[in-house]
Amino acid sequence: MLLVALFASAPAAADGVRYVKASRVRVRAEPSQLAEIVGVLRIGAEVRVGDEREGMVRLSSPAGVEGWGRASLLTRKRPSLSALLSRADAARSPSARRLWLERATAYAPTDTKVITRLIAVLGELGDQEAAHVAQKGLIAAERRALSWDGPLYPIRENLALLPRECHAGITRRVRELLLPEPPLETLRARAFPLVSSGKVVSVTETGYRTQRLDQPVCATSACGGTQAAFALPRRARTGALVPSWLVAGHTVAPLAEERAPFEVGCKGSRVFVATPYAVERCGARRFRLHRHTLEGWSPLRWQEAPRDGAIPVAHFSEDERRVVVLFRAKGARACCPGEREVFLWRATWPEGSGAPTLEAGRVYSGGFKAGCEQERYEPLPGEPRCERLPEGCELGHPQLE
Repeated sequence: MLLVALFASAPAAADGVRYVKASRVRVRAEPSQLAEIVGVLRIGAEVRVGDEREGMVRLSSPAGVEGWGRASLLTRKRPSLSALLSRADAARSPSARRLWLERATAYAPTDTKVITRLIAVLGELGDQEAAHVAQKGLIAAERRALSWDGPLYPIRENLALLPRECHAGITRRVRELLLPEPPLETLRARAFPLVSSGKVVSVTETGYRTQRLDQPVCATSACGGTQAAFALPRRARTGALVPSWLVAGHTVAPLAEERAPFEVGCKGSRVFVATPYAVERCGARRFRLHRHTLEGWSPLRWQEAPRDGAIPVAHFSEDERRVVVLFRAKGARACCPGEREVFLWRATWPEGSGAPTLEAGRVYSGGFKAGCEQERYEPLPGEPRCERLPEGCELGHPQLE
């Protein structure tokens, strides 16, 4: 389902406004290249600038990042993909072409054609390490194009819940600290059939963490009986276990309930903030996303969640024109009362003017019961793609004992 959201267009940029034109700009506490880094801004980020000193300029961003950045990495004109690619086409050397293609890839990290061009020039320059990283980025972008909204495995009290029966021979229900950790090949093999990836990540109220699936357990199911789960080695109370490619290169920020920094749209609204985004919920199902710019907070129009009482857990984004929000909610399936469910929403702003779009993702359930229909993960078309990487596909057998 694709919903067109209304968004008030911002006024023309004032004289103190600049845009990041490099792939990344490190923001430092003092006007010195040796000063502490207090934040990083991506290409396309809008900033307000002040004093300039020794080639560095004081800046502030809507995301709350304030400090000093290199003035030469900022521009008055908002970057665009077409302009970046034109500079790459006009480059007179492979190294200059690499610079503009790296910026184009940072600006449009989901554009597989741009990433493919970058990989080609990296190979031409003989930088195999950078080409390998770019190849991984290409595979992640391809996977997100096929399935941006999952798979998601709900997390409940440090357990990642799987929609399947308990693993044969496993009876323990909690993590055992004295159990030896299996070989890395086995850990990757366990992850791959769950998420088409050798790594999994938890997105929770504490942020983003890589997780190792080293202890399968037999958990009590909210549907009655038991179900398979993994006891996570790093504490996470709520959220979802996701494939690493879903959030690779993203900035992940947990949302916390706070007093609204803007005028709310209905009496009794609950507001969850992680600047530069906030989610406002009105009643049981209505919510809207707010975006912070240099002009202040601007809301999209109200949307309806697929579940009552949904709570936003975190948002993540890979560029300045797109954000994804992870929600959790109590289950609504009659066959499985008391379970937890998770789902994603994605907002995308077009280049230039125009209204953003908002897409609703599938709802993934945390309980398991035979005959109780739920969203299940299906391997993505063309998987596995590990044959395109130097480490290959020899991941070992996914032993769960």
